[in-house]
Amino acid sequence: MGKKSQSANKGKLYEKAIKFFHMHEKQLHQIRKLLDIRLNQLALAYTSECKLPQESITIKTRVKTIDSFLKKLDKLNKDDFDFPSNSVYDLIGARVTCWFLDDCFGMSGYISNSNFISVDPGNVFDYIHQPRASGYRAIHIHGKISYENISTEGGNVKAIPQKVTCEIQIRTKLMDTWADLTHEFH
Repeated sequence: MGKKSQSANKGKLYEKAIKFFHMHEKQLHQIRKLLDIRLNQLALAYTSECKLPQESITIKTRVKTIDSFLKKLDKLNKDDFDFPSNSVYDLIGARVTCWFLDDCFGMSGYISNSNFISVDPGNVFDYIHQPRASGYRAIHIHGKISYENISTEGGNVKAIPQKVTCEIQIRTKLMDTWADLTHEFH
């Protein structure tokens, strides 16, 4: 494929992404809020059970920006998508930051056993025991969060149960600081 047709395809992809984000931005942010609530509930349960201060585990959630989404598609060598979460597993993401290493594994267990986030054991990646070549350490979970998609068909409004894949990164404060610093260098 020539550079001109590649550029045209990227232009079409960019237009499609903008259209998607404009149509679904509110819903994506609602799902992000739902993920935030669910993870904070799990953190509260975990810290209560382990008799830890609530601030020993913090949760941050986000929706990927259009630019970041397009870079990810490019990195994965994708030139199209139907629903972005079918192409990109981290359209909605969360970072769980713990004071202690043991709590990373404890929270991973709580998330994996949650009734609101479906986690297939094959979608839990332990970069703590097996760090990436760069030295990056964390636990990554690709879990599906349940939500209600609102649809209007023939003048009827329906709430249709759906699931969307989210990436949840779990690491200690020290690992989080290291990841932020090395991310800046790369």
